[in-house]
Amino acid sequence: TIRDITNTGEISGTGKGDDSGYGTGYGINNYSSSTMGDITNRGLISGSGISGSGDSIGYGIYNSLATMGDITNEGVISGIGTESSSASTGYGIYNDSSAMGAIENTGLISGTSTNGTGILNKTYNNNQKMGKIINTGIISGSGNSTSGASTGYGINNESGTIGDITNIGIISGYGSSSASSGSGEGHGIHNDSNDKEIGNITNIGIINGIGESKDSQTSIAYGIYNK
Repeated sequence: TIRDITNTGEISGTGKGDDSGYGTGYGINNYSSSTMGDITNRGLISGSGISGSGDSIGYGIYNSLATMGDITNEGVISGIGTESSSASTGYGIYNDSSAMGAIENTGLISGTSTNGTGILNKTYNNNQKMGKIINTGIISGSGNSTSGASTGYGINNESGTIGDITNIGIISGYGSSSASSGSGEGHGIHNDSNDKEIGNITNIGIINGIGESKDSQTSIAYGIYNK
């Protein structure tokens, strides 16, 4: 158990994989039946994955099979995957089959890689939930690829439940591919299927998706997509 975390400096993890080895980095990892209190960030929380030619994954905050309190972000929470392979990903906040409290963001929450996601909720078959999201800052997912498809999600509810979303800032997903055989896909808010639930969405800011591609490849963009 860790009680509350207040950060005004830097919390970072960088994983470096040689050649084709994986590189995975975590800013904060709350894992496997662990309990963590509230997180207040006024500095930098960053996870970076670096690899020569293998997959790279970066998590700003990762909550897996665990319980985490509220997250208040006035600084930067970022996940960066530097390699351009198709499985390289960056997540600002990733809630994986876990309970997480509310997220209040007045700063920047971002995921950047081939496939980037600002906030991902992915809770399978265990009735865990993520709390409400209040955003007056920026939540962004940015994907960029030179060799294949690329996706970006601001907020992605891949499975499970997210509470109400109130946006006074920017929620943006950007996917860009310069490959001759790759598509670019961007989602502001994505709810993966009708049995996955997001509460009420109130927007007086910007929610957008941007997709870019070349050579007659498909580009797709959604502000809000309820699949």
